[in-house]
Amino acid sequence: MTYPASSERTQDSAGLKVPPQAPEMERALLGALLSDSEAFPRVSHLVESASFYRPNHRTIFKAIEALD
Repeated sequence: MTYPASSERTQDSAGLKVPPQAPEMERALLGALLSDSEAFPRVSHLVESASFYRPNHRTIFKAIEALD
């Protein structure tokens, strides 16, 4: 699987520009945060809910953030 370069944008079915995204990476990060209670403090300065493309991933991240 290949992803567009960060400067490239793809188009959705309506022809609108869609920012680059990697749902697998989002799931991997959320999985790591859920499996290691000490992971969130190590990445909280690098990642915020707006970093996630998928709304459900943003919601999960916010819930993890609220637990910290």
